[in-house]
Amino acid sequence: DAIGVTPKPGDSDDIHALRGTLLQLLSSDADLQRQARTLVERYFDDPASLPPTLVSAMLQVAAAGGDAPLYDRYLARMQASLSTPEEYYRYFNALAAFRTPALRARTMELALSKEVRTQDTSILLAQLLTLVVRQLLATPLDVIQRLDHPQQNLALRFVRIRLHDLAARMSPAGGELQSLVAAKHHTHIAGKTVTHH
Repeated sequence: DAIGVTPKPGDSDDIHALRGTLLQLLSSDADLQRQARTLVERYFDDPASLPPTLVSAMLQVAAAGGDAPLYDRYLARMQASLSTPEEYYRYFNALAAFRTPALRARTMELALSKEVRTQDTSILLAQLLTLVVRQLLATPLDVIQRLDHPQQNLALRFVRIRLHDLAARMSPAGGELQSLVAAKHHTHIAGKTVTHH
């Protein structure tokens, strides 16, 4: 509460960084998501409204509660920022934070499209798989073993179904493909291995 969501005049870079870290840790909070979205929409119109050290975190928290219109705006701004890598990757990295199954499916298809650089495919999919694992860690073990929650195993199913497409875009020598294959087969939870079929 002392730090707050909205940047204040005179806040140091350290305060901005701490605010960003706290926002990401609490990104499941619906009220924080709404506040972040308000600030992000202001950022769209006035980039100077957010300090650079806070932009990525704010984009990701807003995305966590985001809908299709917000996703479309992120995607449009990402594509418009190709000549500005820092801004491009702010939006690129935030796409994986959208949580609805439909938007996650769009992000996974995007990862294999020509709109994404080949070297960025594994980055985007790894971000999605990381979110899946975080959700699994917050889920009771008996539920995990059934793996019947579509939002939890969506990314894992995608890796299995589109493995040949992934192989065409990712370098086996770099270890990227092997990591995704391993992730699709099993996840270690609380000292146990859960196998995905």
